[in-house]
This record gives sequence, structure tokens and C-alpha cells, in this order.
Amino acid sequence: MEPVSTLFAGVIAKLAFDKFVKAGAGETAKQSVGGAIKLVKHLCDKIQSQFKGNAQAEAALAELEQQGTPAALEKVTEYLDLEMTKDIAFAGEVQQIAQQIVSIQNQSVSTRQYINHVRDQISIETNNNQKYAATFASDNAIVSSITEHVTKVYPLWYGTNRKPINPKDISNGYSGDRDDLVHYGSCEVAVPESHKIGSTGSSWWQRLKTLTDDRLKLDRSSLNLLDEAGFLASMKKVLDQRKPNERSVLVYIHGFNVSFENAALRAAQIGSDLNVPGIMAFYSWPSKGNLRDYLVDQNTIEASAHHITEFLLNLAQNSDATKIHIIAHSMGNLGLLRSMQQILSQAQSTSLISFGQIFLAAPDIDPDLFKNLAQAYSQLAERTTLYISSKDKALAASGIISNFPRVGYFPPIGIFNGIDTVEVSNVDFSWLGHGYFADARDLLQDMHELLSNNTPPERRFGLQTVKVKAEKFWVIGR
Repeated sequence: MEPVSTLFAGVIAKLAFDKFVKAGAGETAKQSVGGAIKLVKHLCDKIQSQFKGNAQAEAALAELEQQGTPAALEKVTEYLDLEMTKDIAFAGEVQQIAQQIVSIQNQSVSTRQYINHVRDQISIETNNNQKYAATFASDNAIVSSITEHVTKVYPLWYGTNRKPINPKDISNGYSGDRDDLVHYGSCEVAVPESHKIGSTGSSWWQRLKTLTDDRLKLDRSSLNLLDEAGFLASMKKVLDQRKPNERSVLVYIHGFNVSFENAALRAAQIGSDLNVPGIMAFYSWPSKGNLRDYLVDQNTIEASAHHITEFLLNLAQNSDATKIHIIAHSMGNLGLLRSMQQILSQAQSTSLISFGQIFLAAPDIDPDLFKNLAQAYSQLAERTTLYISSKDKALAASGIISNFPRVGYFPPIGIFNGIDTVEVSNVDFSWLGHGYFADARDLLQDMHELLSNNTPPERRFGLQTVKVKAEKFWVIGR
């Protein structure tokens, strides 16, 4: 359970115990956000009920109501956090109500009037009789946050061997079940102005405390199922409008426990954060999207390899892109490794296939299997970079399940011929799914430099060389 911040508790406490809720707001404000006011009161009633029987918590609420000091608010916050941690059902109810409040406030056409009213009404007298502003940083920031406008619609192209939920209405999306063919298509993701690098959206309580919805959102109505020829034609049309040095495609292959929709959101986030000059695409294999289905997903990614091969070969041979770059994350690396092996074997009978940058992020692969097959990367790619970490708990757990370490986790350090190994233990990988809770910017900068200039690790800013006997790897983020 995520801890509740002082700001989150402050918003609830002030709305619950100030005169705004007790005595009521003006009629116009009531009409515009009446649903939100009722929900906030319901939320606070829920908290009061939860606190019953806890003398210290009830005393903290009484102190907040009587004195209205920041110190009293902090006490309420602490008890609220404890209750949510102890009682999962209560925490779920609080989260649901809070999300509804955020939704109403973000959608209300009268939000500006509501915020102005709250600003005027919600203030707390401190002991020196000065007004204590209601944790809403500034008037302009509040209004700007809640009246958020989407500034970018990010286009994506995709391939998937998932079964459509409803073949007659593709806007319903794709399931976690396998299909026996590749579906090609395009879609759009809304990227809000408040988007933060490395994130597809803040947690519910973060959105509540800032009154800002910064989540990336898939526009389901934009899901467009195309035949193979139509898919390639639409891609060529966009690439033809790019400058000659910007006619590339970056393909994202997701890992374990990822739905089609989440794959789309992550692809848009990666493309936006890396400022991909060409086209952003993704391949979504039929992960069940459930933590309990690790072994099911492992079998499915193996079975999906030939579909990934078809998709990548189509892009490399028929899209008119000057380069095809690939990012594979976690278990998606197993599908890519098998695909590279298949493409290498076909390269003898077809025209020579080559790719640009290949990024292997936290591969969930047995190291012996990887060592036996990884030569395909050096033969097919301009450069291959392996990102590993000692803080990836998901890969650590995978190693325990498999009884063998994973390539993306160390110790031991995995160094392979023709592949640049970069340790990123001090860098945030949460933007790809596994969280290390640091800063993603250094990693994004490294990847951007590779996409732009194919700069070798010895010359990339921010990398330090570490020698291990006759071999070496690099470290980023120290």
C-alpha cells in the first residue's frame, strides 16, 4: 500500500472539516461540483467511522477540527496511513471515492469557479491568526492543473497475435488469448501537458493532491485494424513526409504481465520521452496481464516468436524505413532472441537483413541460452546494448522461480561478445515496467545518443568504464 502524503490528507481534511462542507457553498458552486462535494463528505465520514474506537486517532481529528494547524493535519495523516495499511478493504474504498472526486473535478466545466470558491473559503487559522493556505500551492497552479489540456496526440503502429475481444468492434481492444496470425493496426494515445518523463501517470493519491490527471490514455476509438498492405502503406505515407535522416522506426516489445492497452501507453511514453524522430511502433504478444500467470506468459512468448519475426521482417523489408530500432523489455527479450535467431537463419535465403540500435532492457532470459544465441545480435544489428541492474526485484524473483539467474540481473555481470553491457542499478527503469526508484533521465539520454549517433560507450557522456580482467562493461548513473 502506498503511503498517504500530508498533502493528500490535507485536501481531504480541509474539505471535510472546514465550513465549506459544514455550512455549504454558494448555490452556483454546489450545482457545478455538487457530486464532488458529496463524495468528499462521504470520504471524510468514512475516515471518521474508521477512526472510531481509536482514541488517539479520534483525538487527532478533534484537534484538527478545533485548531486547524499543520501539526494537527500531520497527525491525522499518520493515522489515516496506518488504517489504510492495516485494512485493505478500507483502503480500496478510499481509493475508489478519491478517484471519483478527481474525475468530477477534472471534467467539471465550472472547475475554475469551484477552485476560486474553495480558495476563498478553505483557510485555517493558525495560532498567530494568519491564514494557512489549504496546501494548494498557488491559485494559478490549481486552476492550470485542473483545467488540463491534452497537448499531444501520439500516433502508434502495432502488431499483435492477441485475439480481438470483439472482432466486429476493434475499439474493444485485444484480449490475453493467443491468435494464430498477426493483426496489424494503428492507434493514438493522448499525452497530457503534465506528463512527466519516465511515467505513464501518477498514482491516484498523487492525482488527488495535485488535482491533475497526468495519465496517458489510449483513445480506443482510434484503434484501427489494417490489413498488411494497408498497414505498410500508412507507415510509408508518414515516413515519406519525414526528413531523410528521420525515416526510422522504433519498435517496443513489452515484457511479462502487460495488457495490450498498457503496452500502447508504454510505447507512447517511450516515443515521447525519447523524442523519436520517425515512427513509434510496438508488438504486443498475448501476455495474460496477471502476476500469477508468469509460467503461462513464459510459454506464450516462446510460441509468439515466429509472429514477432514476421512483424520485424515486414518492417525491415517493406516499410521503406531507413532503420529499424528495437527496445525489448524483460520477458519480451526471450521472444526477440528467438526471432533474431530465426531471422539470421533466413538471411541466407533472403536479402541481408540489418537493424539499427537494439536495446535489451532487463532481459528475463537464462544466461546460458542467451550466450548460445546472442551472436545473432552482432550479426544483425548496428549496435546492441544490454542494460542490467542489481536492484530489479522482478528479475530476482524470476531467478528464484527458474532456479537460474537472469541475464538482466547481477551479480554475476553478463559480458557477451558483440554486445555492450551497461549497469544501471542507480537509474530508474520504472518507465519500462521494473522500478528502481532513481532517475530515468540519464538512461534516456544514453538511448537517445545511440539512436541519434550510434556513439560507442567509450565516448558516451555519463558512462564509466569498469574492467573485469580482460573484459569491460560500463556503469551509468553513479
